[in-house]
Amino acid sequence: MLTVENIYKDYENQPLLKGVSFEVKGGETVCLLGRSGSGKSTLLRIIAGIESSKSGRVLWNGKDLQGVPVHQRQFGFMFQDYALFPHLSVLENVSFGLKMQGMGKEERTARAHSALEQVNMGPFAQRWVTELSGGEQQRVALARSLAPQPRLLMLDEPLGALDRTLREQLMQELREVLHQTQIPTIYVTHDQEEAFTIGDRLILLNQGKIVQEGSPQQVYDFPKNSWVAAFLGLTNLVKGTVVEEKSPVVETALGSFVVKPPLDFALAPGSPVTLLIRPQAAEIRKTIDAEQNLITVFVKDCVYLGAAYRIQVEAQNQMQLDLLVSQPVEIGETILIYFKKEYLTCLEG
Repeated sequence: MLTVENIYKDYENQPLLKGVSFEVKGGETVCLLGRSGSGKSTLLRIIAGIESSKSGRVLWNGKDLQGVPVHQRQFGFMFQDYALFPHLSVLENVSFGLKMQGMGKEERTARAHSALEQVNMGPFAQRWVTELSGGEQQRVALARSLAPQPRLLMLDEPLGALDRTLREQLMQELREVLHQTQIPTIYVTHDQEEAFTIGDRLILLNQGKIVQEGSPQQVYDFPKNSWVAAFLGLTNLVKGTVVEEKSPVVETALGSFVVKPPLDFALAPGSPVTLLIRPQAAEIRKTIDAEQNLITVFVKDCVYLGAAYRIQVEAQNQMQLDLLVSQPVEIGETILIYFKKEYLTCLEG
């Protein structure tokens, strides 16, 4: 098991990582998720031993790795640019690291073939890597990382250079490979879809600090604060005040709303909160049939998505909301929207 303990790191005399701590258990894939500059890749290089931290420790099964060189940590590392050798075949690229470890030709060839089979690249063993597509090169780079049978695998934005269609296909393949190998993995990405598809657990970094961690469902269903919600694309955020604790009820500039109780903090009357309105909360009503959770809006846009319609609306106070509804509406008309409380979440502050 990997343990990261209270890691601090400065860059150009500015704090980059501010006391980061987490664990990776056997067979678990942990996604480090955050915007560019949040410290994700630097943290990965510290764990690998490529960079040193200002303070803190990296441990494997309780043993401090301070002073242990990169090649002795037995960690596999895969970069975004793949770093394949163009003058070598696919098989030679995968077996190169094994040769540097002093492994005999017969064993390293068998290991390389096995790793290529894991990523469905066995028939390509004798091809030059320059003859491969971007997705095929990505698979070869992954096979090279798997061939030494590392005790920890680290992937730094491995799909970042691929187009969206290919990335979606490889996300599923990568998920399957990681589940099959059961190698504990740290996966760095800024893409929420990648993280939700591949990660067993998410760790969200913002400005060098962990702001939330949990399963993909926990993070999505109960974002810790407004930053997490906005980062996940949940942008319908409204400031409000708690007026009733038991129901609970929140008063906002849009109106009064009965909401779902939060998971990890108490709502006290008079306390400020941010109300998260999920797009699927919206339900079109024809008449005023409720005192709460009902507002009048002006339709600014309506887009057909197949299973639903995405509408952009403006409330009377000029607040913009993006919502999903089951029926089309006319741009320019005024409609009544009811918000189902199970899709209304309170965030702290």
